[in-house]
Amino acid sequence: MLHVPGHRPEQINLLVRDRSRGEEPWCILTADFLLVGDVARPDLAQQGAEGAATLFRESLPRLLSLPDFVEVYPGHVAGST
Repeated sequence: MLHVPGHRPEQINLLVRDRSRGEEPWCILTADFLLVGDVARPDLAQQGAEGAATLFRESLPRLLSLPDFVEVYPGHVAGST
């Protein structure tokens, strides 16, 4: 589990590990945190400026700190579905 506030304060992403492959996660399920080519709106559950600051200051660096080989599975295509 990776806590990624910004879209929603309680937002988490699920890190998937296959212990037969090793201890590192091999993919992440990002739900509504990431879209294809975009990030989620930060203004739905809190003030937009607060959500955006949290998203860019805390959540994106957490995501970017994962190893490069981790596959990313966003929850939506660009925009809303």
